[in-house]
Amino acid sequence: MFIKNWEVQIIENTKTVQKYCNICDNDSEHVICVEYYGPSVGLIFLSKPLLSMKRYWLVCPICKQGDQEISKDQVEAYKK
Repeated sequence: MFIKNWEVQIIENTKTVQKYCNICDNDSEHVICVEYYGPSVGLIFLSKPLLSMKRYWLVCPICKQGDQEISKDQVEAYKK
């Protein structure tokens, strides 16, 4: 059994969101990222797990911090 921390990944083919960042006080185009957490099943050489719980965040490109969690339905609405 292997334990691996899965990295946060930018979701491809989604629009950026113009938003004010509460952390760094900048107005910029935030990207949508997915964070895998909790127990997960995957192979160590994969970039994402096969089964896992997910959280979606709007991430500031300047400070690289997620300042707003969004739902899966909102992510689907932002797809191109």
